[in-house]
Amino acid sequence: MSVLQLLTVGFAALAVEASPQRPSGGAAVPTSGAEGGHSHSDPSTWTLCPQANGTTYNAPNGDLFEILCDFDQRSGYMGSYHVDCFASCINLCAGLTGCQGLSFTKDAGDTGAGWCYPKNEYHLPFYPVDGVWGAKLIVPVTCPNPKSYTYTGPSGGLFKLECGVDHPGGDFGFLYTSTFNECIDTCDSTSGCVDVSYIPGTPTGPCYLKNGIDTAVSNEKVWGAIDITVPPGAPKQCTGVLTYPDAPYCPENVDGLCYWSSATNSYYAIECFGDRVAHDLETQFTYTYGGCIDACSATQGCVAVSWNPPSHGKDTGACYLKYEAGGANYNVDVFGATLIASSYPAPTGSP
Repeated sequence: MSVLQLLTVGFAALAVEASPQRPSGGAAVPTSGAEGGHSHSDPSTWTLCPQANGTTYNAPNGDLFEILCDFDQRSGYMGSYHVDCFASCINLCAGLTGCQGLSFTKDAGDTGAGWCYPKNEYHLPFYPVDGVWGAKLIVPVTCPNPKSYTYTGPSGGLFKLECGVDHPGGDFGFLYTSTFNECIDTCDSTSGCVDVSYIPGTPTGPCYLKNGIDTAVSNEKVWGAIDITVPPGAPKQCTGVLTYPDAPYCPENVDGLCYWSSATNSYYAIECFGDRVAHDLETQFTYTYGGCIDACSATQGCVAVSWNPPSHGKDTGACYLKYEAGGANYNVDVFGATLIASSYPAPTGSP
């Protein structure tokens, strides 16, 4: 099965309201001529669904989109535009900064025109809605990646990209893949896989599948990705969850990332460079950021931490346990975390 085919796997079988129909005040986007390989002068090319489901479309700027017939993305609304055909809707998204996908609803009749709803979020779950044509921007996963710090696999797993980071050990599978995407997709489709280390090569590179995540080490040759999928029942504010104990650095660039501590089945909001001053309960010294949060989880009355990464040749960093969160100040030398929920079910796949 190809990567593009894999991307369509795992749609949620839920029905929700489709993107709005014929909104007032929408902008008109007239287009003409051939764009993206589809001629607008031929009405037969406007009816892309359902035959085109799962195929790809090349926008004029080179962006590649996957066609998803009768599926909608209910979040990330960026406005509404009336366009002359489905292809124009895709081209519109390709030209909008931050657009990750779109929903298109065709007007009555045979003109091919309709309403276009570009989205700045377009990820699983997609919702089956008759009459809504979707297209998802396919972002090649590379390092460094200017468009995305996360990647959604074919089974719905959310992965945090770690360029130049390796987690030695935990290997339980090995294969060669032609792309980083394929390496991550294989992990997402493999039971027990929570991390990959990929070394790009021509035409293929080695892909190491891991069932555990050890302490991270810097390795510029390695492209890594860790599973941060939000487990069922996790707090709604968590958009991703770290489930391993050795988080040695602050995983910035993922809004809403949480850490799960096995000590008390507790979730903590990760606050990179957020220092909650005062209200110190006690000070401990830990090897890792995750270890500091675990120390808080194991200490009665602790609700927040501020951790100073090791410096000046030291092996451990100061971990300040807090009995009250208080206000947060920006501090590049501090990795913070605040308790948001306890006694939740353990994430799927955790030890």
